[in-house]
Amino acid sequence: MGYNDIYRIAALIVKSIKGKESEEERNELDVWRNASDRNRRLYQKYQDAEYFRARSIVKEKEFVMRWAIRDIKRI
Repeated sequence: MGYNDIYRIAALIVKSIKGKESEEERNELDVWRNASDRNRRLYQKYQDAEYFRARSIVKEKEFVMRWAIRDIKRI
């Protein structure tokens, strides 16, 4: 997965958290999420607000993007 793809998925995860993704973006994220168990677990982790609260992380777009990009790169 290239950097642009990683950034795109991270951006879609952020939009999903905020509930602002389009139907096309939701479908794209669904394809990625359903591609592997790891992707499903990663997506679920970011949907869980407690994950961020437990680490005193404010759900700011830039910070979430950095965490998502870091985790997606590990795939």
